[in-house]
Amino acid sequence: MITKRTHLLLIVFSICISSLSQNQQVKQKIHGWHLLDAEQDGYKGISLQQAYDLLKGRKSTTVIVAVIDSGIDTAQEDLKAVLWKNEKEISGNGIDDDKNGYTDDIYGWNFCGSKDGENLVHNSYEIARVYHGWKKEFDGKNEKDIPANKKFLYGQWVKAAGMINKDYEEALKEEPGVANTVAALEESAKIICAYLHVKDFNVNDLKPLLKDPGKEVARSAELWSDFFTNTGVKAQSTPVLEEVNNYKNQVETKISRKLKPPEDWRGELIKDNYADINDRFYGNNNLKAGSGNHGTMVAGTIGAIRNNGIGTDGIADNVRIMAVRAMPGGDEHDKDVALAIRYAVDNGAKIINISLGKPVSPYKQFVDDAVRYAASKGVLIVHGSGNDGKDITQDIFYPGGTLLQL
Repeated sequence: MITKRTHLLLIVFSICISSLSQNQQVKQKIHGWHLLDAEQDGYKGISLQQAYDLLKGRKSTTVIVAVIDSGIDTAQEDLKAVLWKNEKEISGNGIDDDKNGYTDDIYGWNFCGSKDGENLVHNSYEIARVYHGWKKEFDGKNEKDIPANKKFLYGQWVKAAGMINKDYEEALKEEPGVANTVAALEESAKIICAYLHVKDFNVNDLKPLLKDPGKEVARSAELWSDFFTNTGVKAQSTPVLEEVNNYKNQVETKISRKLKPPEDWRGELIKDNYADINDRFYGNNNLKAGSGNHGTMVAGTIGAIRNNGIGTDGIADNVRIMAVRAMPGGDEHDKDVALAIRYAVDNGAKIINISLGKPVSPYKQFVDDAVRYAASKGVLIVHGSGNDGKDITQDIFYPGGTLLQL
């Protein structure tokens, strides 16, 4: 029998693992539904074919679209033919042939790596970097005590501190129950798997085990049966355990984020002067290693080869995708984003897609200047609004805040 507290935690877990059920539902939908038309096809997509019908007979001009993201798999079969290539650079000769400061930048550039090709694959969160980085200077101060040239940074620190402290207090209350529930699920899963001689199980496998109440295996089956019922998940037990452990790790991270300064993984790897925007010739041309799945997905959504029977169809059929990596596995750094924008502009991009963001931006001026530079060259920047459904005109989501204010 599960306790009231355990039941509440199971409901909480249903939020973090709901993607398991959603993914199963998405797989049942028609391939490429996002391109379709609600009236003609029954799917609320973007009605792409209507756009092509409108443009039929017109000659298109190739447009270079820079994808500032986590990197791109430059060998991906549905993207390789549409990747931008730096014709002024000779691949693999170790020479900066076009003298733009970036050696062998054939498909673009990675600002999240060292010169020897090693990439930053995980990173800290900006709220933690801001909170711990300026805690000694700002903690206990009031705005009237802050000089004019530090007021913006102080405001960023206050916002970061508020988020850190809120997460910390909530996680402290939640952590014991979460840890106990995860431990109970793991232990009961071992008992069930041993009894059934399987590696994992689903809700249907549990029904025969519930007929003999009082036995250890029956109690374990009851716990898991209640879990499946309360969360609505119909997946196997193994991915469910992975998700609940991910949730447990998130809770623990919120606690440690307050108590322990983040590691400076970027600084140790890149070794630049981060506060100097003119120290800009760092990184490498390794665009895939690290966390490039998201960037590859974004690039495919924009320009994957159309009507070739491979993977998805991109939206645009006459683009070249320039890969610029500025997002590791964690929050990006303002300097990297700013230099990524400038690189894209200087190398011919006419549209820049930025699928990244964070709630605070301590070196916002770097990005502001880069956005103004792009605007002066007639380059359009498109930025994601985030995944939280927030009004970003009120709750700033950088660099969206930068784009809205310029």
